[in-house]
Amino acid sequence: MAIWILFIVVVPTVACNIEERVNVLEQEVRTQTLQIAFWEQDFATFKTNVAAALNGITQVDDQDQRPPSNNSMEHEDASQMGLDQIEGKLAQLSKAFIQQKEHLNKLADNVSRSFQPVVTEIEQKTSECENQISSFQHEVADMVAGQARYDKGLNDIETMMSQLHRFNYRLQETSTELQQNKLTVTTMEKNLHSLRNLITDAANKSNSMGQVSSDMKKREVAFSIGMNENSKKILDPWETIIFDRVITNIGNCYSKHTGTFTAPARGIYVFFVNILGYVDNNVIDFSGTSNANEFSLKQNNNNILWLSTQASFRQGTDSNFIVIELAHGDKIKVVKHGPWQHRPTNVHNSWSTFSGYMLFPVS
Repeated sequence: MAIWILFIVVVPTVACNIEERVNVLEQEVRTQTLQIAFWEQDFATFKTNVAAALNGITQVDDQDQRPPSNNSMEHEDASQMGLDQIEGKLAQLSKAFIQQKEHLNKLADNVSRSFQPVVTEIEQKTSECENQISSFQHEVADMVAGQARYDKGLNDIETMMSQLHRFNYRLQETSTELQQNKLTVTTMEKNLHSLRNLITDAANKSNSMGQVSSDMKKREVAFSIGMNENSKKILDPWETIIFDRVITNIGNCYSKHTGTFTAPARGIYVFFVNILGYVDNNVIDFSGTSNANEFSLKQNNNNILWLSTQASFRQGTDSNFIVIELAHGDKIKVVKHGPWQHRPTNVHNSWSTFSGYMLFPVS
């Protein structure tokens, strides 16, 4: 920008000064040109006079070469007078020519002296202008290069703006997609919440099912036991009857070694007892009471069910069942009820059984 201002301010100023100086010189040259024109007219007149004088001299020479006549003296006098006039005229013309020449030389010197400072100044100003123009050209070249860089930067900016517009458009699309995704996420969250509720319900149901399954597993308790032929048949008072022929023992809660059932969990249980008692053939009493025997079902140490095999013949049977709530670990067994009735007490192995199962668990 500074170079432009310098160029705009300095160059027109120098040009105006040179133009004014040239105008003055042109006026002086026009004046000198008019003077030279006058001199040229005078010189032309001089040349004409000289040519006429030379012509007169030639004529005189021709007459001198003719033979002398009677009038030769007159002619010589006339010729002498013409030569004197010519010489005088020539002297005048020569003097005027020399004056004109000196004047012209002076004029040339004046013109040369007058133009020399202007020429020098013009040369200096021209050199300065050339230097300034050269510097300006360098600056212009730099400005052109800068303009090129500016144009390139502008193109880059336009490219970036175009990319920014595309990015902004993409951002708007992304924002729209984000809003849609938010709606989708909201819907998914609602669905997820519903799904979680379903999962919770399913888990609860699964827990319930697990509880039911566990309860079912707990309910998988059932047994039915008989007696082998070699089982003990003669019992002492309060002795446990060992039912050792396992028919069914789901849950393995009955021990054929101890004749005892152990409750695996709290629940409602059902038990069946069937006893066939008999007396020895050698001890027969048909009075009606001699072959009677009593048995009981014990829960831990308490009698909860009784049976009596009293009969009019030597063999008698009795069956009974009970529905009872047991706690975890309660013991159930069949025993000879006390020392009463007929002794020895015999239990028939083929007809006597002990069975039971869990009806349902109790929480």
